[in-house]
Amino acid sequence: MRTRRLSDVAPTVGGRLAGADAEISSVAVDSRSVLPGSLFVARVGDHSDGHAFLEDAFTNGAAGALVQRELSAPEPLVVVRDTGRALLDLAADERTSLAARVIGITGSTGKTCTKDFTAAVLGARFEVRASPASFNNEVGMPLTILGADDRTEMLICEMGSRGVGHIAMLCEVARPDVGIVTNVGVAHLELFGSRDHIVQAKAELVEALPDQGLAVLNGDDPVVRDYARRTGARTVSYGMSSDVDVGARDVELDAEARASFTLVAGSDSERVELAVPGEHMVPNALAAIACGWALGVSVGECAAALKGAHVSAWRMETFNSPDGLRVINDAYNANRTSMAAAVQTARNHGSKRG
Repeated sequence: MRTRRLSDVAPTVGGRLAGADAEISSVAVDSRSVLPGSLFVARVGDHSDGHAFLEDAFTNGAAGALVQRELSAPEPLVVVRDTGRALLDLAADERTSLAARVIGITGSTGKTCTKDFTAAVLGARFEVRASPASFNNEVGMPLTILGADDRTEMLICEMGSRGVGHIAMLCEVARPDVGIVTNVGVAHLELFGSRDHIVQAKAELVEALPDQGLAVLNGDDPVVRDYARRTGARTVSYGMSSDVDVGARDVELDAEARASFTLVAGSDSERVELAVPGEHMVPNALAAIACGWALGVSVGECAAALKGAHVSAWRMETFNSPDGLRVINDAYNANRTSMAAAVQTARNHGSKRG
């Protein structure tokens, strides 16, 4: 983020400054990740209260703290009604100063891996900032925005949802120029109440795009394909179908279940090899390629970038145990669809097929 004074931050987030003015250059919500010059945001969560860690944050170099009650604690403080809302407001204000294009990614499955692949592909041409790990909610996404700077050309924000209206709220903050929708399934149905609500929630990303924006849609998913009718932005489709803009042909798996395929984008084609095991990684790679291709990255650059691309921790990690057992670690907070794909990868591992 740009260096700012607390006296500037306070009115931006509807707060007041208590104590001397100071400059901040980063934001942290965990006192252990505070850097010199950070603004520590004392969030109140279900299981912990950031106000209890104010002294730790200042000890670690915080230049100030965002709080929702005044305490006998180190200053300076910016006092607000709700620190969670203030974090979103600060990110929204910071977004207005960024020249970067913002790429939003949502879907029932594959968001994080698609984010990782998209960062690799766009990194072939642009200065990229992407959300670390699965920073896809009202805390992680603003931190992603606040982590960008004047050099950032492409800012990739993962957007999860717990109900109708959640992605729309994130889009009000991030104002995406590009939206990627991976698929619409029944993941986390207990939070939405019905599949219709899931369909409505995931559509909020493409509905938020400007007319001069870009929607990257999974052409193999009928619901996502139909989202083209819900946006005025340009659309690019991807998938295994024959009538998509960016497709994959001749998919093969090697002995470690890593996929390779022939990428077809417009009149261009290129062989792509993925470093991450799992046939289910092909659609994630295609989404990233479709985004990059539509933004000017050549198919050759896409293929080269994906050959060495890896995904976030605990997603299809493979290693050998001390006794020689091959382990596939896909132990993140996944849903049934993702777990089924991981199990299928384990079955394919060691049985090369074309």
